[in-house]
Amino acid sequence: MHWQMHKSFCFRNELGEVVGETSTALNRGTTMETTMDNFLLQSLLESTGAQLAFSNGWRYGAPIVPGQITLNDLYNIIPMNPPVSTVELTGEEIKAMLEENLERTFSCDPYEQMGGSVKRCLGLNVYFKIENPSGNRIQKSLYVLFKQPELFNIYYAGSPAIGHDTGILINYEKDYASLHKDLNARLFMSVGGTEDSLMVSNIHT
Repeated sequence: MHWQMHKSFCFRNELGEVVGETSTALNRGTTMETTMDNFLLQSLLESTGAQLAFSNGWRYGAPIVPGQITLNDLYNIIPMNPPVSTVELTGEEIKAMLEENLERTFSCDPYEQMGGSVKRCLGLNVYFKIENPSGNRIQKSLYVLFKQPELFNIYYAGSPAIGHDTGILINYEKDYASLHKDLNARLFMSVGGTEDSLMVSNIHT
């Protein structure tokens, strides 16, 4: 008993060591993206030199308030020391991985739902529609069209979420138009007959 108490005090001193500080509250309180996981993924990017970083959508870990960060806080983020793996992935493999994860999180069939939070990623912008069927949630055509139009000659966008995120895609178009006189690509957009009126009006606009 005496040895166990002594050991506990030793670890308490070690875990109380201040290892850094944060000006942002770190937590895992949301389904899509969290400050705590962004902190973790930024650390992975800096330590590996990778372009993208992924982690599971964990839901444990006590929130960390702005101020000093202790070693105990870090163990609350990940209470173990797992290996970090680096791999080469194609764009299609990344899309398939994310589509699978979105289906397991937002499936219309509750028996197909697994976990509860979307896989965390950093270095990658993903636009998706939760209500779309499995394998068709990620929206990619219009983002690439305005950011890297030279990649393709023809773009197809089915029911694009133009008004998502306060019209961010419209802002992409405005930014591109302010710097270029022409867009050397053809765009075909379509919308379903049962889409809401906002979706239809965005397409016509």
